[in-house]
Amino acid sequence: MDNVDTVVSIYEAVCESKPLVRRILTVTGDAVQNPGNFCVPLGTNYKEVVDAAGGFKEDPEKIISGGPMMGMPLFTLDLPVMKNSSSILAFKEDQVSKEPVTACISCGRCVDACPENLMPLMMMKASLKKDTDRFVRLYGMECIECGCCSYVCPAKRPLTQGFKEMKRRVNAERRAKQAKAAETAKVGEVNHEAFTNIGKSLTSGKREIPLASCGML
Repeated sequence: MDNVDTVVSIYEAVCESKPLVRRILTVTGDAVQNPGNFCVPLGTNYKEVVDAAGGFKEDPEKIISGGPMMGMPLFTLDLPVMKNSSSILAFKEDQVSKEPVTACISCGRCVDACPENLMPLMMMKASLKKDTDRFVRLYGMECIECGCCSYVCPAKRPLTQGFKEMKRRVNAERRAKQAKAAETAKVGEVNHEAFTNIGKSLTSGKREIPLASCGML
């Protein structure tokens, strides 16, 4: 349904010059009263979409926005439908959290399952140490967050969740570095302009130089 909706959205944008203003959302799970697909405008509250499906049979332990492999858990339905929203999954029991997480046994199943040929085993070690440099060297930013490694892991380790957190951390560090570099460049331009004005003043014979123009005030 998501792929068909994408094709329709492309047609409307290219052939009819219509912007994306609605999404088709799948509401399903054993906690949903009447599972189904709903065409809703962007900005619609998730709770309204769930109510359109008849609400919940009982309070769900687990609610996911997106698919079961790549979706993100929700703690509230007070969220708007966005252009990347695809589904709402609600389950009576959170079976994943009931599985005990144990130590990595280095079986290599995550490596075999990775469609990007990455090393989830090594990436997870970097994630636990919050070593962003090593994570980047291991091509962790190429992770597509498909969830295959977490699915096949016999130790039930939250690999994908760790990689998502590390990618956010790396992006935050990069933005901070870019902002600092831009600020440094801006200060350099101001200083260069100030000293240029000083040189012009001295050349023209003016002896009084305001301290503000030198950046001292």
